[in-house]
Amino acid sequence: MDTVGLVGQTVAGKLVLNKQGKAMEDVVRELGSAILQPPTEMRVRAISAVSYLLQIQTSEQTEDILSLTEKWFKHLSSKPMDVIMSLCKQPFLEIRCGAFSILQSIANQTWAQRQFNEHPAFPEYLLDRSTEHEKISKEMKYEIIQILVDSSTTGEIFGRPYLLRLREYLREGPFYVRVQSEVAMESST
Repeated sequence: MDTVGLVGQTVAGKLVLNKQGKAMEDVVRELGSAILQPPTEMRVRAISAVSYLLQIQTSEQTEDILSLTEKWFKHLSSKPMDVIMSLCKQPFLEIRCGAFSILQSIANQTWAQRQFNEHPAFPEYLLDRSTEHEKISKEMKYEIIQILVDSSTTGEIFGRPYLLRLREYLREGPFYVRVQSEVAMESST
């Protein structure tokens, strides 16, 4: 598991792994199963490997590499976005942060942005500040938003209104708390 993740960190490594054909698809399916099964240590290692496999720097993106990472993502599970979203909602910080690292790894890829936008819960979840209470998880969620704002395709995929909401979140920072003012009124009884 760890070896596959390490080899898959680079584009050259991804291409070598892809040459394994069906065997690599089976490994990705196994990783998809491992991220859902205890013990937590194995889940975290599987999540890390998935994150490495799917990550591509914008400057290294080609149609072939993008289709490869999309294929591997789809082999994780029959509904990979549902799996990632379920990990994001786990009470265990290690698991949640691992899920955020997967989202960070793919957020700059057009196919992943489409997956994000098409998932019924993802767009609102990403902007919901009440889901995270720890500093690290707030920062990781903020980083996903930063990647989306920096991407040239976000406005086209999510629409301009959502992009403006992402930019507002970014401007406010990861630790912003909306303040509600209350006015005390004196009654005349």
